[in-house]
Amino acid sequence: MKPVIAIVGATGAVGSEFLLVLKKMGFEFEQLHLIASKRSAGKVLKTVFGDYEVVDIEQFDFSQVKYAFFSAGGNVSREWAPKAAAQGAIVIDNTSAFRMQDTVPLIIPEINRSAYTGQKLISNPNCSTIQLVRALAPIHERFGVRKVIASTYQAVSGAGNEGVNGLHASLVDSEGAGDSSPFSRPIAHNVIPQIDRFMDNGFTFEEEKVRFETRKILNEPDMFVTCTAVRVPVFRGHSVAAYIETDKALDMGAVKAALVGQGIKVAQNPEDFPTPRTIANKEDVYVGRIRREPDARNGLWLWVVADNLWVGAAWNAVRIARELER
Repeated sequence: MKPVIAIVGATGAVGSEFLLVLKKMGFEFEQLHLIASKRSAGKVLKTVFGDYEVVDIEQFDFSQVKYAFFSAGGNVSREWAPKAAAQGAIVIDNTSAFRMQDTVPLIIPEINRSAYTGQKLISNPNCSTIQLVRALAPIHERFGVRKVIASTYQAVSGAGNEGVNGLHASLVDSEGAGDSSPFSRPIAHNVIPQIDRFMDNGFTFEEEKVRFETRKILNEPDMFVTCTAVRVPVFRGHSVAAYIETDKALDMGAVKAALVGQGIKVAQNPEDFPTPRTIANKEDVYVGRIRREPDARNGLWLWVVADNLWVGAAWNAVRIARELER
């Protein structure tokens, strides 16, 4: 029997991508419900599946749903995801609300599908974590990764529609961030080394997410992982420059061979590196600039690019549901 599904946050940047991903993946469902706040309730959205009226989350009965995809922000998830799960839905949450809870699985299907053991609440990892860990996992399996130093260059769409609008506004008025901008500085013609709030240790919460989630997904609680997360004036597509050290001696041919497959596209030549502009609406992770660090015996550099709204959000979430349907 085909499942009934709901998308919470259907009018947002990621919510709208869920519809495209469902269509592209050929994910079959019996019914589809588009859920949002009271402010958006009653609106009719034109989608690839036809016209759907948006339903107020406060009036919706989640007991009729098998999968509820949440992407309406952490506050909405904290309030409503447990309620939806209690009503019987399998909640796949795209926010950071539950990722750090030990009892909530944090899933990338081809890496740690076994972490799901029947829970009603599943967390979708952070957008930049997904693409980084998808590149790390095959190298870790073959060579044993012991250290990761990552710098992320993250598109404004990672901050939702407000982020996209903030870049548009900043392009018009480059001297000001704009009243609606979620960024602490003007984003046009600029890079901002702050994503999310600063913590007491000087790192941002985004950087802590990458550290914690990488360890959790790979089941390596003692792995050295550190990160600098930077917002860049790109509308779509995150990039990560990652330095890795391994336990075993590296063979570059074997590194590239390990990466090929499982939705990873590898640039064999240095000049063929991927960029965000070329990977929109694609479900693969793109890896280039693969090179050995000359001053470290087992050091390796990677450049990892992916569509943050697909690979880093909707695509991974729908793949979780598809995996559970098998």
